[in-house]
Amino acid sequence: MSRSRSTLVRPTADAALPSTSELLCAMSGQQVRGHVCRWSHDLVRLHRIRRERPQSTAVIDCLRTELVANINGWATEHLPRRSADLLDAQLGDTIDRIAASADRAFHLMMTEDLSGEHMHVAWTRLAELAIAYGDLVRQAEDGRWCLSPYTRRR
Repeated sequence: MSRSRSTLVRPTADAALPSTSELLCAMSGQQVRGHVCRWSHDLVRLHRIRRERPQSTAVIDCLRTELVANINGWATEHLPRRSADLLDAQLGDTIDRIAASADRAFHLMMTEDLSGEHMHVAWTRLAELAIAYGDLVRQAEDGRWCLSPYTRRR
């Protein structure tokens, strides 16, 4: 028995919730189509700038807030509402956490001992967040995860 994917999740590249692989590729700087992937890449870049220029934290955090709002706005348009009994989740906040973790892991990969404990912790955290995001994508495809009615702006 084959199961079809929800058209609410993958109708077109620009209106599709990216897979875990697509999201991580975008965060690493590879060209991946879709608004969410572009905003995800921008979030990693902002986390890097924030790390490198702590004096710019307030400005960077405002820009991050705008990108998170863009992602949540996209989700409002492309993901269905959920029933009130499911856990609330904000897609933009989830992706921002992954972006912060990705920036840390990428930075350590370029500057630290690859076998060090910090490296292991950073990549383990990124893997955990990526797995959680993949679960979220599968739930959205199955219609089990949607935005809370309270997160919608209409």
